[in-house]
Formats: sequence, structure tokens, C-alpha cells
Amino acid sequence: MRRRHLVVGGIFLLRALSFAPLALANARNPQRSSSPASVSHVRAVSLSLVEGTVIVRMPEAGKWARATLNMPIEQGISIATARHSFAEVQFENGSTVRIGELSCMGFT
Repeated sequence: MRRRHLVVGGIFLLRALSFAPLALANARNPQRSSSPASVSHVRAVSLSLVEGTVIVRMPEAGKWARATLNMPIEQGISIATARHSFAEVQFENGSTVRIGELSCMGFT
């Protein structure tokens, strides 16, 4: 009977210790959270390809203007393409988004 208590107690102790690294990691880094509001978002850096008629609308201006190669992309910008036109946005982490013809994309 005593041996069974030791085995059950040992299993309980092992399970408790298996959660210790997770608890300690969260205690050391209080900024770390899994809520959607605290998740870091990748920011768009620039237009890496402008082919044909590509226009952008800045967040503070209501007018559309022609896009240029390597133009910085900020939050709130919208990009639109005409027929037979393409644009590509390159992000900080090296990934890209290609915008096809007759498309519009907003960076909110």
C-alpha cells in the first residue's frame, strides 16, 4: 500500500514539474500574451514591383495617385491595379504579396 502511494505521489510530482518551465517562462516575460491584441503584425515595407497602371490612396488624402517603385507602404494605404497591371508588396520578413490586374488591396 505504501509503495502505491509513493508511485502516485511520484507521478503527481513529475506532472507538476512538467508545467514548471511554462509557468516560469510566462513569469519572466509578462509582455508575452496570446491575445490577438498583443500579437505583433508584420509591417509592409515597400512596393517591390510596379508594372502597368498602379495607383495608391494615402490614409490622409482622399485622392488616388500613381504608385512608384520602392514606395513605402504605411498603415491605411490602399493599392489598386488596372487591366494588365501588377504590383508586389515586400514585407519586413521577406515575404511578398502580388496584386493582380483589376484588384484593390487595403492595408488596415
